[in-house]
Amino acid sequence: MRVVKWLLWVCWLLLLTAGASASGTAAEPTPAPPPPADVLVPLAAAEPLASDPADTETAMPTAEPTPGLIPSPTPMPVTLQLSPLPLAPKEVPTHRPTAHPRETQHVPVLMYHHIAIPPENADAIRLDLSVPPASFEEQMAYFAAQGYHAVKPADVYDAVVGGKPLPSNPIVFTFDDGYDDNYLNALPILKKFNFTGTFYIPTGLLARPGYMTWEQIALLEKSGMDIESHSVTHPSLKGKTADFIRREAGQSKRALEAALGAPVQFFCYPAGAYDKTTIQVLQELGYLSATTTQAGAWQKPDEPYQWPRVRIHGKDRVSDVAQRVRTLAGAAK
Repeated sequence: MRVVKWLLWVCWLLLLTAGASASGTAAEPTPAPPPPADVLVPLAAAEPLASDPADTETAMPTAEPTPGLIPSPTPMPVTLQLSPLPLAPKEVPTHRPTAHPRETQHVPVLMYHHIAIPPENADAIRLDLSVPPASFEEQMAYFAAQGYHAVKPADVYDAVVGGKPLPSNPIVFTFDDGYDDNYLNALPILKKFNFTGTFYIPTGLLARPGYMTWEQIALLEKSGMDIESHSVTHPSLKGKTADFIRREAGQSKRALEAALGAPVQFFCYPAGAYDKTTIQVLQELGYLSATTTQAGAWQKPDEPYQWPRVRIHGKDRVSDVAQRVRTLAGAAK
């Protein structure tokens, strides 16, 4: 409104000047009235006048964002993250045995970890878990010479639940934890003797130093090897909540199935630790069976989530392994 008053004052001043010129007579100039008081703003100290709300339809922002500043992201709840999948998800078939009277089997399930020469600074645990490639090859040569036939946990489960026949002298070779030496050293030796192996994979550890990559897992599967779940981060599952177990066992299962397009229905307890809640969640997630670290060589129909295994130690000779297998398999019958 101050702008309007100012304009009216200027127009009135112009009219007075024009009138004086038209009369043709000299006259004392009539002093112009002062502008309205509310528009007398000292120019030197004047600030831009605020726009009248009626002058514009939408007020424009006056502040510009500071270049280079990025707003901080809103904190999100922490969840377990899976390592990236390099492969497109594939359709996953479902493994279901045919109905048949249940029958206990006595198949030795051997438990390996590292197939490698341990480093010089290895502690007692690493030494015990590390079977040198030469020793591993001697063991595979022994089982081949004795007429053993390597099978998968699914084959044993089908025999227990569905009555599917097993080959003579069946045996299962399992490898825990997904170490890269399994791919580098164990795979060529298994293929040499036409054996298959079951690799229990903690998916959250893949691609870390010392562990296999997703590409290597895929190559194992394409080579006829069996890939099953060993959780995401390899924690103890004993005494944990059902939600915790669902994340560890469920996310690992889904990741492997999506990457390989094959059903993952067999589980291995990290460090052999589990309880009733663990078993209930595995059943809920669709796992058919699970292996432990308990010593034994039997698979009972009423205990599909408590299958024992035969632990192989780093210092074992072929004779030690053979004797342990015979003893445990014989005690189970």
